[in-house]
Amino acid sequence: MSSLLHGLGLFETLRVSGGVPEFLDYHIERMAGSARFLGLDFQEEGFLDALAEALADRSPDLDWRVRITLFRDAGPVYLAHAEPLGPVPEIVELALSDQRVFSGNPLCQHKTISRLSYYLAQREAEAGGFWDGLLLNERGEIAEAGRANLFFLLDDELLTPPLSSGVLPGIARRVLLERGLAMEQVLRPGDIRDASAGFVTNSLIRAAGVSRIRGLEYEPDPAALEAGLLEIRNALVPV
Repeated sequence: MSSLLHGLGLFETLRVSGGVPEFLDYHIERMAGSARFLGLDFQEEGFLDALAEALADRSPDLDWRVRITLFRDAGPVYLAHAEPLGPVPEIVELALSDQRVFSGNPLCQHKTISRLSYYLAQREAEAGGFWDGLLLNERGEIAEAGRANLFFLLDDELLTPPLSSGVLPGIARRVLLERGLAMEQVLRPGDIRDASAGFVTNSLIRAAGVSRIRGLEYEPDPAALEAGLLEIRNALVPV
């Protein structure tokens, strides 16, 4: 399949709790927008059918991790797979990665199946006992982690790098911005020494506090970390 050979595909990873996919509309909207950008034929009905099939024999008593991949063969093809979510971390440690994000690459803002740099950042960090790698862009600005968006508490403001730094518009990130709990600001490694807390977010874990970043000067305040994590996680629980 030429789509898979060339990395021409998209995926969404959803958390399903109590049988309900969290922020489903946001996931559909993001994949639909990225499909338009890549020239893929997105059909919401196909997405929902794949999701339903993946969850058909899954107990609503468990939380599930569902990945839905879209690629093109003779037409749009959706592959979906569900597996138990399992425990999610409360606190994580990151490592500054040697991988770099090129902020001018428009693919940074789309969740394509071609994510080798992010995978390498994660793999290298995990080999050293860390949860994920923290990536900078070509200007030395903080971008994101291999599988999560980043937030830092500076002067009582929760800040996250803007999309212009080469950042994926994550679903949890969008929720926090829309609810006025965070704002965008270009961040550099030197800013992190003044951060009282740091957090990672994605659709599966919702949020976790960052206790350490190897390669950066960062000393979080335990009280700020605990309070901030509680507020962020409460905001990311669908009502």
